[in-house]
Amino acid sequence: MGTRMDASSPAFVVAPNEYGEWSWLLVSGGGRVLARSGSEFESRGDCEEAIELIRRAAPVARFDKPDASRAAFLGTFEERGLCRE
Repeated sequence: MGTRMDASSPAFVVAPNEYGEWSWLLVSGGGRVLARSGSEFESRGDCEEAIELIRRAAPVARFDKPDASRAAFLGTFEERGLCRE
């Protein structure tokens, strides 16, 4: 049985910016932004490839629940080399 997609389903929206770089948003069926790309992509194809990577990885991704403090939260990202502050 397939999954029915309709206007109430979350959707990825892909769009270029004024410099021709591409990014994505994940929006709820009601139009609320749930997530956005962390960077811009040189081509629409690269942007869509990133979406496919997320779609494949999300079902098996861990859900880390760091301490509620900002320092602990940022520490989780720093440990993985993901912090850009």
